[in-house]
Amino acid sequence: MEQMQDIVENNQHLNNLVEQVSSFATQDPKIPIALGTIASFMLLKKAFKIKKNWVWNNTVMELDITKKQMVEDDLTDIDTLLNPELMTWRKVLGAIETAKNDSKIRAILIRVDPLNIMMGKAFELREALINFQKENKKVIVYADTFTEVGDCNNFYYIASIADRIVISPSGLMNIVGFSHKNFFLKGTLDKLNIDVTFFKRRDYKNVANIFTETDMTEEHEEVTRELVSSISDMVYQDISQARGIPVDEVKQLFHSGPYLAHEALDLNLIDDIMYPNQIYKYIAELLELPEKKVSYIYSSYYMKSRKFPNSKGTRVALIICEGNVHRGLSSPARDGSSIGDRTVVSAIENATKDKKVQAILLRVNSGGGSYIASDQIGDAIDRAKEEGKKIIVSMVDVAASGGYFISQNADIIVSNPFCYTGSIGVVSGHFNTTNFFENKLGITFDGVHESDNSTLFSTVSELNDFNRGKLEEAVDYIYEDFKAKVAKGRNMTMEEVEEVAQGRVHLGTKALELGLVDKLGGLDQALVETRKLLELEEDADLQLKVFPNRGSYMNMLFSKKNSKSENNYNVGVVTGIYGLFSLMKNILKLSSAMVGISEGQMIFSANSNAHLANSINSEGIVSIPMY
Repeated sequence: MEQMQDIVENNQHLNNLVEQVSSFATQDPKIPIALGTIASFMLLKKAFKIKKNWVWNNTVMELDITKKQMVEDDLTDIDTLLNPELMTWRKVLGAIETAKNDSKIRAILIRVDPLNIMMGKAFELREALINFQKENKKVIVYADTFTEVGDCNNFYYIASIADRIVISPSGLMNIVGFSHKNFFLKGTLDKLNIDVTFFKRRDYKNVANIFTETDMTEEHEEVTRELVSSISDMVYQDISQARGIPVDEVKQLFHSGPYLAHEALDLNLIDDIMYPNQIYKYIAELLELPEKKVSYIYSSYYMKSRKFPNSKGTRVALIICEGNVHRGLSSPARDGSSIGDRTVVSAIENATKDKKVQAILLRVNSGGGSYIASDQIGDAIDRAKEEGKKIIVSMVDVAASGGYFISQNADIIVSNPFCYTGSIGVVSGHFNTTNFFENKLGITFDGVHESDNSTLFSTVSELNDFNRGKLEEAVDYIYEDFKAKVAKGRNMTMEEVEEVAQGRVHLGTKALELGLVDKLGGLDQALVETRKLLELEEDADLQLKVFPNRGSYMNMLFSKKNSKSENNYNVGVVTGIYGLFSLMKNILKLSSAMVGISEGQMIFSANSNAHLANSINSEGIVSIPMY
């Protein structure tokens, strides 16, 4: 009966698809044949997949996330076609959450290979697996090796909670002490005769040091040591609790690594050694079942047979803020995620207008960018609050500088313990390439300017006292405005903000102590806090609706235009067959225009760093305040 129910559920997917195709066919009589061909292919493809997506009793879900690039953004079929390595992080967490409550899933098998995530996401994955285990279910980690080249500290941090950690006989356990390295370009710039001037507020705003120093300043080293120490202390403590090894011994094990497989076993870092073909029998024995009674399904297939968590209930708008903050339109994950103020402001405004939306949840993963763009987003948040919307921020790996600017006025901020946040400060710079062109290339410049400020945005002029003063005024204004907004948003005095600001980066745990955030945790904790703000029951259902909604590939293919927020998502999105012809026409126009480019003008393409293009004039100077 349970298998029949699965078949019915999968057939429902077919019915939904038929309804969707039918609706498109009635919209435009010109395309029924094309629709019918595509629909027939999709229906056959779906039918063949039904059996593959069945979930039998005593199933083990294999978490197939190795070698994936994790992004916060939702992905369309076009995204994954262009970049198969992309995967939405919420889908990973959602698969685990769904499996936790699924009686047919008995265990999760994780195959450890290079995993491209920072410690923040490692914490979220680890917590999701711990919650899975609380339902009396098993977690097994298997690795041919815990990395072949490079450390495996974050991988082992995740694996340490497993009921069994297994490695192949030839595998390595590459745990080592934590470290952080910076590179510095001053020596290179000196060799190239490029003069650099930076203005920063204040001494802990270390981003400019890459260009102005050859090694760490005292403040830079102080902050870095504190961050490395805080991260390692949390990791050692959590592993100690998971593996039953005293904290001091865990620290010593990291400081004495790496280890061969048999050494790792003797030191209680792992539980068994075997080749991959033996792992399935091993899992069956762990579950006390005959091997033939245990089924397996990849997490990606599993989620196709189950409803995604938070798909019904009180509506909460989810807005992804990942990447550099800049003016204009956001870039999608396939081009390198970024935060365009037009896209995010439009998403916030649309969510505010949606009467069903009770709260707005911003998922922030950004190291900052443009002050102007950040301020536009902050204003949209203020207006949403005035309309009665509750604002919740979930900080992921990084929410610093501009990433913190757009977060500070939320009703509640939930930070990942490992999140880099704060960096309340500003930096602006000027590059003078005159000597480089003259001494290295033999190119000289001459010209006429009518005032001292005429050369402010030129890379082939020295920064005179007048222009230097203007840049100093700008960074002072931005720094004071930043602090004032934090003081208002966090209910602090300007003096209290100055104490925790000065451009200093804090880990999430420290930010909680300083009053810069309200709670520690991941997305799950943010949803807990959302229910509290909305005065809902602890187990109340929430519907996370992503803004802007990029739609399905069927919508993208056959619709003439999308919603306002979708149009503002990405200037490069092709929104239909009609859009395809339009795109081809624009390419022809651009080709013709490029023939006529004159006077040294250039076309800049910046993709995820689009904010740079907005800051480059015809001479190529970036000299506006940014942080």
